[in-house]
Formats: sequence, structure tokens, C-alpha cells
Amino acid sequence: MIVVICGLPGVGKSLVAETLSKRLKKSVYINSDVVRKSLFGLSPYERVKPELVPIVYGRETSERVYEEIINKAIKEAKLGKVVILDATFNRKRYQEKLIEASQKENIPVKFYLLVASDETIRTRLKIRERSKTASDANYETYKIMKESFEKPNDCDIIDTEKFNLEEILKKIIREVSYEIE
Repeated sequence: MIVVICGLPGVGKSLVAETLSKRLKKSVYINSDVVRKSLFGLSPYERVKPELVPIVYGRETSERVYEEIINKAIKEAKLGKVVILDATFNRKRYQEKLIEASQKENIPVKFYLLVASDETIRTRLKIRERSKTASDANYETYKIMKESFEKPNDCDIIDTEKFNLEEILKKIIREVSYEIE
């Protein structure tokens, strides 16, 4: 099974996805920011230099990143692992590529779209600037991405302000456990 934890920067994707992967047996965690940076020989927590941002975060690189994480997810799921994908999945084409690839292999996919208010995201992203994280996104990135974000057609929406981490994890684990049994 492939579990997609998606949404805009600052909604809590990495916290939910990484914690979920630690709680589920036989799971694999794939973070798109880590994969993106590895394509350029950067360590996960290394900040991208401003002059490289258009290349590292450009459309061509994003296509490569999604191709890579989808291929890794399919490979691991075929081995019987629960794959936790941590990525914005902000474009229908990325969502559809994953769905098509998983259907070919008869692998179930579940999208969880995390959301939060602009004010909460602004606060979280300010804190993130001083933290060790793989993401380089800031509030300006969030505002740009918000304008063109393409919501998955079939997803559960989870407001990370209304529910705490434990409540979110219980919900996802309950649904995922039902799918893999």
C-alpha cells in the first residue's frame, strides 16, 4: 500500500509522515525534499543557494523528483511494504502518474491532504527557518503554491489545527490497517 501525505508547505506533512512511518511495521518513508536534494548531491538539511533555486525547484527537476519517488514507492510496495510518501503532490499530473503506476501493479493508494490556516502556516514556516529540516519552503513559497495547488480528487482532508498529531495518526493507522489486512 502507498499512503500519500500531501499538502502545501507548513501543513505538517513531514511530521505526520515520518511519525507514521515509525509507527507502522514494514513501512518505508520517502520524502520528496530529500530526493530532490540528492539529485544535486546535497545533504537533506543543506539549504539550496538562492542562485540554484530556479534549477533545483524548477519544473524539469520536479518532474524528475516525482518520477523518482513514484518509482521507489512502487518498488517498495511490491515488496509488501507500506510506503509513506511525503510530498506536496500539488499537480494533477503527479497524482495521476502515481495512481496509474499503482493500478498497474494492483497496489492500493490513499491520499491524505493536510491543511491549516494561513496564519498557522506563517507561524510554522517562521519556526522552520530556524530549524533543521529538509524543506526550503518559506511563507512566500507557500503563497505562490497556494494559488496553483491542484487538490487530489479522492482524498481525506485533515486539518492539522483541529486535530493533534496522535488523533491524526490514529485515524490514518486505523484506515491503513484495514486496507493491508
